[in-house]
Amino acid sequence: MKKTYWLSYFVWGGLLAMWLYGSSAVPTAAHAGGTPLIINEPAGTFLVSLWSLPNSLVANQEANLIVALASPSPELNTRAGLVVLNADIDITLTTADGRETVTVQPTHAQATNKLFYEGYFVFPLEGEWQGEIRVSKDGESGTATFSVLVEPDGGREINWFLIGGTAVLLIGLGWFLWQSRNPVGAE
Repeated sequence: MKKTYWLSYFVWGGLLAMWLYGSSAVPTAAHAGGTPLIINEPAGTFLVSLWSLPNSLVANQEANLIVALASPSPELNTRAGLVVLNADIDITLTTADGRETVTVQPTHAQATNKLFYEGYFVFPLEGEWQGEIRVSKDGESGTATFSVLVEPDGGREINWFLIGGTAVLLIGLGWFLWQSRNPVGAE
């Protein structure tokens, strides 16, 4: 009687699928994704772009603001401009009712990609926040404004999709193993 190795094909096929998924190319935004809040907004003689991470900002959890700063370059005919390094950037965030204010000073030292400026902080309250970016370098300065919505801190949420998927996988694997067993006395 010929043995079939369908279970090993199933396992190797799954490993191949995971490897292909893990090595596939992914699009990038700032440096690891993020939600764009401002894209090429004029701030004096500068162009400011701003992203926030995580994609859903949550009260009482660490947040990250990523700033890209450029200088328009008509002679090079570029839309985004030339990257500006070593500028002083201050971001002031205020609740819509003015009760709370947070100040962030993004720097290259905190940034993953040194062409950006990054600042880490915590939003103490949920709701809508108004932000102002002040940029200055070599006597030139400018400001840009934005708004961001901060969601309430819901505590640690349960990932039911992950739990359900794991349960289905374990039940399926158990069923396959049960079906592939050899009955006693059969050869």
